Amino acid sequence: MDDLLIAMLNALSQGPTGPLKYLAQSPEQYNYGLYDAAVTIHNTAVKPITAIILSIILTMMIAQASTRIDGDRELGVRIISGILLKAGLIVVFVANAMTILQGIDEIGTTIAQAALDTDVGGGGNNTKLGDKLKDDITGAGTVDKLGVFVLIMLPYVAAELAGVLALALIFIRFLQIYLMTAFSSMPMALIAYEETKSIGIGYLKAYAALVISGVFIILSVKFYQALMGSWAADNIDPGDEGLWDFMGNNFGLFFVAPVVLIFILFSATKLAKKVTGDA
Repeated sequence: MDDLLIAMLNALSQGPTGPLKYLAQSPEQYNYGLYDAAVTIHNTAVKPITAIILSIILTMMIAQASTRIDGDRELGVRIISGILLKAGLIVVFVANAMTILQGIDEIGTTIAQAALDTDVGGGGNNTKLGDKLKDDITGAGTVDKLGVFVLIMLPYVAAELAGVLALALIFIRFLQIYLMTAFSSMPMALIAYEETKSIGIGYLKAYAALVISGVFIILSVKFYQALMGSWAADNIDPGDEGLWDFMGNNFGLFFVAPVVLIFILFSATKLAKKVTGDA
């Protein structure tokens, strides 16, 4: 019973730290099979369609420019040269679509790793709630221990649900990244034409938001650790009151903190969209 209570309180104070390590991985590192499938679909099915789209856009641009030339040979040469230069740049841009996405991935994983390595004051062993109360737990009577077990069961379940939610959000995030990777060149080709440029820019914003959402998941857990760590440092003095009284007086915080974490995790993608301008 003692070890169980200590483990539950430690888990409650630390939050779902286990799944966060995946967010420091690139899509290729997280699941090479899915990433390779996305790249294969892109190269075999999407790229030919992208080539057709580019040819249509180039034709439309030349047709649109022809109405402005109006017999002025010098102006016509300038306009056509500009269109060809723009077309060449777009072809290079689209041909390197995967490299562009990998660059965005690298930015996201770099920030994620830095966030993981940051000590916010709540992730160390000295702030684990169960370890701090170990003497109180081992010295308590059986009735008090059972009472504490009943009290922390709901907060513990909420904290575990937050961990499951974090794991699910991470998997969904990577799956969406793979799906968007499979179509990478197509929306980028639309940047060439003024009427469809917003589609390509919107795609890049949405992809960046997915990547940055991983950082927000890490920050959510880190802030949860900081909250629990600062609260534990300010309010817990082992042996200053009975274990049952302590748990009863602080039940609200035990229960509210993981529930708030769940809501913040749900809003991670929305917050990331605010950062990338995709809102």
